[in-house]
Amino acid sequence: VDFFEEASSFTLEEYVGKHRTPLQEDREAYHLERNDFAANISKLTGIVPTLFVLEGSEIERAAATRLVWQVMDCILSRPFVIGIVAIDLVLHITLMLSFRNSVAPADVDGLFAA
Repeated sequence: VDFFEEASSFTLEEYVGKHRTPLQEDREAYHLERNDFAANISKLTGIVPTLFVLEGSEIERAAATRLVWQVMDCILSRPFVIGIVAIDLVLHITLMLSFRNSVAPADVDGLFAA
């Protein structure tokens, strides 16, 4: 968790140096390297299951870091995951429509008639 916090707190000024004004090229290089770093972390096997082993407060600390957000974004934007979400959406809509069509309106007069 400390690693995620330290890596997330790395700023543009630290990347360029404190005695230099960052240029536009520096900003682009910084964002490119930060995104590449998150992509490389997301390729590590078991990074997400490892977070679930932590205590509740540690999970919250890790989830609040920018690096974990970027890693989750990389993992969740893979085509396989998007396909699973799309299939799940279609199945949920089908289930709701079939349930709505199979439930007939209640006969209100038939309930109280003796």
